[in-house]
Amino acid sequence: MASPTGPRPTEESLVIDTDRLSRLKQSTEGDLWTKHSIYKVPPYMFHPKKNAYEPHLVSIGPYHHGKPHLRSMEEHKHRALHHLLKRSNKHIDDYRKMLSDVLQDLMDSYEQLDDKWRDDRDKFLQLMILDGIFLLELLCSYSGIIKDYGINDPVFSFHGSVNILHYIVSDALMVENQLPLLVLERMVAVESGTMVEKDKFMQNYKILNNLVVGFFIPSMKPVPEIGEGLHVLDLVRKGMILGPPANTSRHLPSDVIRSASDLHDAGVEFRRSKTESIRDITFSNGILSLPIFIVEGGTESFYLNVLAFERLHPSTGREVSSFIAFMYGLINSEKDARLLRSLGFIQSTLGSDESIADLTKELARDMYFDPYSPLCEVRDALNLFYKKSMKQWSKRIREWRSNLMQNYFKTPWTLISVVAAAFLLALTMTQTYYTALAYYNNNPAPNPPTTPPH
Repeated sequence: MASPTGPRPTEESLVIDTDRLSRLKQSTEGDLWTKHSIYKVPPYMFHPKKNAYEPHLVSIGPYHHGKPHLRSMEEHKHRALHHLLKRSNKHIDDYRKMLSDVLQDLMDSYEQLDDKWRDDRDKFLQLMILDGIFLLELLCSYSGIIKDYGINDPVFSFHGSVNILHYIVSDALMVENQLPLLVLERMVAVESGTMVEKDKFMQNYKILNNLVVGFFIPSMKPVPEIGEGLHVLDLVRKGMILGPPANTSRHLPSDVIRSASDLHDAGVEFRRSKTESIRDITFSNGILSLPIFIVEGGTESFYLNVLAFERLHPSTGREVSSFIAFMYGLINSEKDARLLRSLGFIQSTLGSDESIADLTKELARDMYFDPYSPLCEVRDALNLFYKKSMKQWSKRIREWRSNLMQNYFKTPWTLISVVAAAFLLALTMTQTYYTALAYYNNNPAPNPPTTPPH
């Protein structure tokens, strides 16, 4: 029988990981956790759609490297390497040397790096080079910076953009399928020769910001100043937020936000926000300003991975989590989705309003407001407005009832007269009905002729 506190530890589970202890001795626990930025999603966070965190076409980084269904893309990674070396007149050793200096930092970026990579550092370095060049070529080819791929290239061409690009974009935004941006920064430094002094680069991250945000969020022009990022997913998340997390006072838990339909019925007016930032949500003077919520095929996978990253990376805010919790409050039913879509606040390719409501419900599973989020202020203000509006309606109903009683039912005899009149009217209608029924029963309609008249 199992122990009430869980399965008993086996002899194998009690073996001490001396390598891990050695790494902990070299660095404090806090320092080690700070270096982590790429995570595996733990089982307790698994979404019912477990493949939401599993790449479908291309592996980036060590977590999914070598899986059978992803091997076909390895050939294209080697082609990208060949194109880059030929075009830049560089040698692969130039990239190898540049990354060797930061190899330990790159390895520490992964929270759960298998021992096979730690034992074979050269293999890990090759993986960083190959995957890094693939990403860089992808960004540069679709931005128009490089044009040495064929028009029928299966990946780096318009043909590729039509057929497989959406799979690559989805895979490149998965929390387990990330590469430290430090890899790309070093590669840009090799190509552009921007290294000045020791390991100091001339704002290569700005070049990468333009490439990454321009590729994943093409509507965002010009690219705002969002600072350095940890990896592609982190940069795209920052692009959605448009700035660092806001410092606000802590809010105590409140009841959930009212739905869009309830708020609309209570007199709330909906307007477009001035920007598309998910933080640009305000409520003032009865007007709720919202950005457009775009819902399409890859929306669920993208948001699930951003939400997972926010939960796993300690120094990352919870802006996206609070946004999803807020939108779920607004879109609580098919009726709410239909209202917001009719007002232009939802752009969807999913087809039905029910699908939109189901999506927000799935995304909001186990989500909650960050108590420090500015959206808490918006939520509380909306709830206060709704309660005041309902009180006003209740007051008007009471006043109407009071005026009715005072003006028309001043004495009990008035009420009795009205009731008696209504009763007599009902009796009269009933008598009329039965009289007409008796007439038609006694005078049935003639049967229709069996043959047409001549």
